[in-house]
Amino acid sequence: MSTIIALVTCYFQKNYGSQLQAFATQMAFDKLGLENETIRIDGLLPEINRAKYRYFLSKMLDAATIRDKAATVRKAWAKKRNVEYARNLAVRYEMFENFANTKFHLSKVYQSKAELGENAHLYSAFVVGSSCGCRVTLRQTTTP
Repeated sequence: MSTIIALVTCYFQKNYGSQLQAFATQMAFDKLGLENETIRIDGLLPEINRAKYRYFLSKMLDAATIRDKAATVRKAWAKKRNVEYARNLAVRYEMFENFANTKFHLSKVYQSKAELGENAHLYSAFVVGSSCGCRVTLRQTTTP
């Protein structure tokens, strides 16, 4: 049986909070001497984004949701209007990407929830970050 713990975190988000939380989670397992791997969900992002869009569409008349998403809209407008801001943001995003690719113990890229589920036997446990936006339903597998 595998002893690798799968970490499903928001390591891929390009902001300090998400990457630091994901990195701290990995470091905690490292310090305990437990082998771990951060699940690369690159291939699942379209599926996750569709679910997010459905959620936000259902909340689009909710004032709190509108306030929360206003910053995202302002950033998108600023990138279109201010070339220097867009260039600096691209450099920042590249640095986040480099950090993720060099500091995390990354798994292979999973293309779907089904593929991840089919490979659940490769891991002894899954630790899922509560805010990662990825619901993964896996059945426990036992080997004879």
